[in-house]
Amino acid sequence: MTTRPTLVVPVGLDALAVNTALQGRDGFRTWQHNYQALNDYMSPEPDEGDRQSNAKVHNHTGVHLHWTLPRGLRHGVQDPATEEVRYPLVPNRWLVVRFSGTATRRAKAWVIESDCPYSATAYRNGHPYDRSSAYLVSDATLRAWRSSPDPYRNTMPPSAHQVLIGLAFPLTDTAPWTERAADVPLFVTAMATGDPYFTTYTSHNSNVFSFLDDLSDVTTTDTLGYQVIGWYSRPDADVLAARPPGTSYADHLAHLGWQDPRLAGDPGQD
Repeated sequence: MTTRPTLVVPVGLDALAVNTALQGRDGFRTWQHNYQALNDYMSPEPDEGDRQSNAKVHNHTGVHLHWTLPRGLRHGVQDPATEEVRYPLVPNRWLVVRFSGTATRRAKAWVIESDCPYSATAYRNGHPYDRSSAYLVSDATLRAWRSSPDPYRNTMPPSAHQVLIGLAFPLTDTAPWTERAADVPLFVTAMATGDPYFTTYTSHNSNVFSFLDDLSDVTTTDTLGYQVIGWYSRPDADVLAARPPGTSYADHLAHLGWQDPRLAGDPGQD
């Protein structure tokens, strides 16, 4: 297979600014699935009083960002042999950049590890648990975490199948980010644990496909803009690298609904 340059696929980005005036006027409630409820009920839907509300313990103030995965990553294909609907893996690393200022541009950035579990290490290092998302993981993922050299992953209990995933790491000159789990297999797809709202409802995908910038460092009136860029921690897991055997690059792009301008005039190019 011929190595190709990077293909950039756009994603839609929405922003909702939430201040105290909005929270005082409208009820701001969020609900996350409780998969432990499956032991007693047929649904992981939480009770009405569960989870976050306008209570001060839950800070909703700031800019809520949500990015929409390309349709090609939200489309599953049924395996004719097993009848299982398979969805492609999605990017598990996201760079979020906030630009501010008009005359002088400033930037602040975070790297989101969307498949990083909320562990004892995350708690000790001050990551807020209510910014991560409920998820069910397999025994294989738990084993991979526990054998990883990364303390954020290897401190997970061996039987914690319901976990919280998604951690945001500030990116600064004094605290640069480096990949900490390059050998851990990817597992996040658009359908998650069978939740059709996983990619669309931010309470189900916080620090996975959404992010809250609490603006704690913005003390004056300013103009803000955001950019989000995603990639795969393992290149072999990239949806373009993992195309089915015998499928050309052009045909794989067509299946995903994408176009590569470098193929213009030569659709059969592999």
